[in-house]
Amino acid sequence: MKLPSTCHSCNSKLKIKSLNCETFGTTVDGSYEMPILALFNEKEQDFILEFNKKKIKKSIFNPFTHIAGNKVLIIGLLVILASSFLCYLTNTHFDGVINVHYGRPSAYYVFLSEAFINLVTISLILYIIGLLSSKSTIRFIGIIGTQAFARIPLIIMPLIGFSSAITNVSRYFM
Repeated sequence: MKLPSTCHSCNSKLKIKSLNCETFGTTVDGSYEMPILALFNEKEQDFILEFNKKKIKKSIFNPFTHIAGNKVLIIGLLVILASSFLCYLTNTHFDGVINVHYGRPSAYYVFLSEAFINLVTISLILYIIGLLSSKSTIRFIGIIGTQAFARIPLIIMPLIGFSSAITNVSRYFM
């Protein structure tokens, strides 16, 4: 299998940002133009293609390999603020760590409080469990950042609340 040297859409030269060996964990960063890579043998080209597939998959399913620390916390908190505002607009309540209800109109601070109470509660529980069960150093900021970031998929729930069908079903059962 021969690698292409140009983009099939715009004919620009293709580049690869880094190469990685999973066996030894070696990473070579840089910019490699595809015409040069096209000179590699088929086995080396297959390695590069497989590397890129795994990197994309790893980025989606384990984003913490690329971002961590304060950056994760800031992104998570921004998502929680956006989610709280959407919850306010759609009357979506996260009145439990992963519990969602549609319905009761409330002031914005209620939605914001629900989000931060959930975040702090689960983070404290996991922090205490970590302190009791792990011999390594546990940082609360790392746990709260990870938990804030992990709430990103929950932003879908208030978006669903914009549908009148969901609100009608919710009102029927309440």
